[in-house]
Amino acid sequence: MSKKESESRGKDEAQTLDDLRKLSITAAHELLSGFDRLKQLRDDWEGSDVNGRVDESQKRRERAKALAYELARHEIKHAEKILSLSHAQADLLFEHARSLVRRMRYGDSPSPAVVELRAATSEPSEPAVGSLGIRNPFDTNADPRFHLGPFSTQSGDEVAGLKVKLSCDPSCVPPHGDAEVMLEVDIEGAEGCAPGVYFAELTVFLVGVVEQRVARRLLRLRIGKTREGERNERGGR
Repeated sequence: MSKKESESRGKDEAQTLDDLRKLSITAAHELLSGFDRLKQLRDDWEGSDVNGRVDESQKRRERAKALAYELARHEIKHAEKILSLSHAQADLLFEHARSLVRRMRYGDSPSPAVVELRAATSEPSEPAVGSLGIRNPFDTNADPRFHLGPFSTQSGDEVAGLKVKLSCDPSCVPPHGDAEVMLEVDIEGAEGCAPGVYFAELTVFLVGVVEQRVARRLLRLRIGKTREGERNERGGR
């Protein structure tokens, strides 16, 4: 989303929230006014006998009852609409707050960078290796935490048995310091891990005073029949 589109969306959201607040205030005022009218009608009705109007025709009394019933029914509908409006406004505010929190915590980079890993079925004991750099944004030492999703094929089928070793150098990252996260993927023992391309997503967090995401990477594991053959295939494309 461009900066201009983001600003336009922000203005639209702000205008919508203002409109909803105005509607809620107006609706609440009208509802209270309606309850006041019902109370006045009840007081008038209960006071009719006290005022000596017991000789009022039965027809008019029934008509008054019908009008009071209709008024009460409309006020109940009015109250239901206000409750529905309040829920809609609360949901909008909640989603708006969630989007702000996500942007603050995770930033505006929806597409992760790619880390290339290579292995060969001819040398299953040799792991595929790769690395990525991270930086500590805190004023204190921070400890890394990793979250790695499962490897899957291009069609989305998960691959079992791939063992991944993750480490960080240094293991405790100094304030505003840099560190390197290293990966080793062991293909020995993997089920159905034929030559091809496999994907997984890695997220790296640093835990200082709070936890913050510092990197998100898409791991692309290329397995060839031999390491040389895999390189030749890539060079011929």
